[in-house]
Amino acid sequence: MRSFVISGLSGSGKTTAGEYAKRWGYDTVSVGDTVRQAYDEQDRDESVGEFVLRIHEESGRTAFVQEVLTELDQRLVRRGDAPTGVVIEGVHSKTSVEAVRDRFGPTPVVWVQAPLPLRLQRYRRRDEGHTSADLLCRDLRELNSGMSDLAAPFGHDYHVLNDGSRQAFEERLAAIFE
Repeated sequence: MRSFVISGLSGSGKTTAGEYAKRWGYDTVSVGDTVRQAYDEQDRDESVGEFVLRIHEESGRTAFVQEVLTELDQRLVRRGDAPTGVVIEGVHSKTSVEAVRDRFGPTPVVWVQAPLPLRLQRYRRRDEGHTSADLLCRDLRELNSGMSDLAAPFGHDYHVLNDGSRQAFEERLAAIFE
């Protein structure tokens, strides 16, 4: 079974890439969805970013990825038939990639990149209150917490530019997932 990790900064197209892989028979799961669900279950006396940093300090850098891997294992047991593969979207560090590789074996990292103005437009669509400063602060927090290792030229196996139409992006993804 093939496995992939998708990474990239906010608004780059990670979710769209995961949706594309799902259409090709991959079982996909989002680390971001797991984070948001865990955040929604707590008292919210901190931002999502502060929450993630606290959980990483308390439970280790791979805490959310471990939850995702457990969820994938349960899905695969319930599913009955074998999917084309698995895609874990939203992985932010090399240690998390290694946790995925420990479970699934060789797992390429797909780095999704989009220009800042386009990412900002997408980010604002999610929440109109977000500013460019909010996005840049988030980028810095994520890059400083391990994502820069994946963004670096030798930190990923595939680099997919998402700077135009959805169709053009999916054509680039096809070379990887099909």
